[in-house]
Amino acid sequence: TITADFISVMQLNLKYGNSFSTTMPTNRELFAIVNESFLTDFQLQPSTAVGQKIILPDNTTLSIIGVLKDFHARPLTKKIEPILFRYNLNEIRYLQIELQDGNDQVAINLIKDAWKSMDNQNDFGYELYEDAIYKTYKPYKDITKIIGVVAIIAIVIAGLGLFSIVIFIIDQRRNE
Repeated sequence: TITADFISVMQLNLKYGNSFSTTMPTNRELFAIVNESFLTDFQLQPSTAVGQKIILPDNTTLSIIGVLKDFHARPLTKKIEPILFRYNLNEIRYLQIELQDGNDQVAINLIKDAWKSMDNQNDFGYELYEDAIYKTYKPYKDITKIIGVVAIIAIVIAGLGLFSIVIFIIDQRRNE
């Protein structure tokens, strides 16, 4: 489930059709935005997919209003999977909020206060996008550092070996 601003906030590319908007009819939960992988898996042509009907397992019929260019919703090592987005405010589990450059902590505190005024049952939790990306790719960064250190050690050992061979050849020539 997404809201009208999700595609622009996440800077996704809409190839065909339209995004959700707040001016859509009240039954906007009956519309869907899909990615190119979704169309491939369901054997739909991207240029004609807008307006096509999709029947979900619960027999809900959705109409495709937009097609997104494929994007990585998971780490880059994973295959891009089919994605279907719906506009259903009753099923939102996460909020993604675009913060302006500046003092993130002030904005987070304001959001936290707003959360407490609306929901005192559930704790407020957040994660910055940059932190999530860092955590996802930190193992790869560590492996890269290890490979770099091993490569430097190998180059030093090879250099010492070449230096030893040169010294050995010079010593042999001197003895001749």
